[in-house]
Amino acid sequence: MTKLHFDFSKINAKARLKLVQGSVIPRPIAWVSTRNENGTINLAPFSYFNMLTDSMVSISFQMKDQHHKDTYHNLLSQKQGVIHIVDGSLLEKMDVTGMPLERNQSELQFVDLNLASSQIVETPTIKEALISLEVKFEQEILLTSSISDDVDAHLVLLRVVGMSVDSSVFNAEKGYILADVLNPVARLAGPNYGKIVPIDYKRQY
Repeated sequence: MTKLHFDFSKINAKARLKLVQGSVIPRPIAWVSTRNENGTINLAPFSYFNMLTDSMVSISFQMKDQHHKDTYHNLLSQKQGVIHIVDGSLLEKMDVTGMPLERNQSELQFVDLNLASSQIVETPTIKEALISLEVKFEQEILLTSSISDDVDAHLVLLRVVGMSVDSSVFNAEKGYILADVLNPVARLAGPNYGKIVPIDYKRQY
């Protein structure tokens, strides 16, 4: 076995990204709906997304050319949104909503999706999504570069205030989400996606 060592102080940002992004896989995808300043609905996917507590999730918004996507601005201004879990049937539509658009332009004009009212927040939910998490803004943390004090990303903490789960992916008796039925899609490195497949081995401790 031969192991290669990479000193992150001696390689550039692109090389660091390839190494970390290709290793921290699979990554769950947050498909986030928010309301734009002009009232239209923004919908965009983010794979720097994870669970922090039983009611707190995080999304890291990366700086690109010193600009953020509308989702970041909308979460800070509206203080709320809806995160949808992407299943295999929604993969292509989700990918389309990742296209670059002008500010306040809605991705929904490019995909055939239906909106439904959420139960708690004012931001609408994507009707076709099997699971949606209604969230409210909690906190923002600035993440700096490893080589300077420049801000690389904004980590946004969001409080889950409610969820909608399709009965087909829920075991009501045990209160479990049925991952194999949900068939969630995850991000891998580069442009690649993957599936989450449960295995027979169960956690012992």
